[in-house]
Amino acid sequence: MTTTIIAEAGVNHNGSLKLAKQMIEEAARAGADYIKFQTFKPEKLVSKYAQKQITRRKQRAIMNP
Repeated sequence: MTTTIIAEAGVNHNGSLKLAKQMIEEAARAGADYIKFQTFKPEKLVSKYAQKQITRRKQRAIMNP
């Protein structure tokens, strides 16, 4: 029986093909047999009626003008 190693890249490529290719190389160097990526389209996950998130930085700026 053999063990297959699958590296999890998730969405850490930030949509960059160059970064994704670098991650493939690093996973191979680390001994991974495969690497799993994810992509998503925010408009398919979140309703257009949902409130927009305020980042912490913007929130601090609002609270401490």
